Amino acid sequence: MAKPASDRGFSIYRGFDYLHARVILNLQDQIVSLERELDMKDSLDQKNNLTSLLKSRARDARSSSDNGEERSRQQILEDIRKSIVNYDEILVKARELNSFQRPSQRDYKSVRNWIGNINPLVEKEQCFIKCKEDLVTLHNGREWSAFDGLVESMLLKCDSSFIRVSKLLTLAMS
Repeated sequence: MAKPASDRGFSIYRGFDYLHARVILNLQDQIVSLERELDMKDSLDQKNNLTSLLKSRARDARSSSDNGEERSRQQILEDIRKSIVNYDEILVKARELNSFQRPSQRDYKSVRNWIGNINPLVEKEQCFIKCKEDLVTLHNGREWSAFDGLVESMLLKCDSSFIRVSKLLTLAMS
């Protein structure tokens, strides 16, 4: 696909919003489960008048190993830490991705037409372009796209030697 590399308007890709949401919700559920496990352990220790275990990591670790508990509070907290770090990273990346611009209608149509006419990819790999609501662009010049489109359409309507020469030069440079 040489054309997209040479034209910023062709920097259109899937954002995978739905999949990001599914991954975030899954991690959120894992963290909630770990939170419940920790709360149950804390409540059980309070109920059994073992609040000193909540005040000392060393006592808690000794008690867990002495009692043959399956998971210590430290293991649960370590799993929570890992999950929260992962969750936060993905959440921040999803927010960044959501700040990407959607492609202009003109850029979208150009890419879709190019893919449809040239067939640079096998059919199975071309289907991404049909997911219009999930597309993002790396091109941040959308504010000028309407003006660019207007100028382009005006130039195409003019039948002058300047445009013919310009098109020849563009073709020669390609």
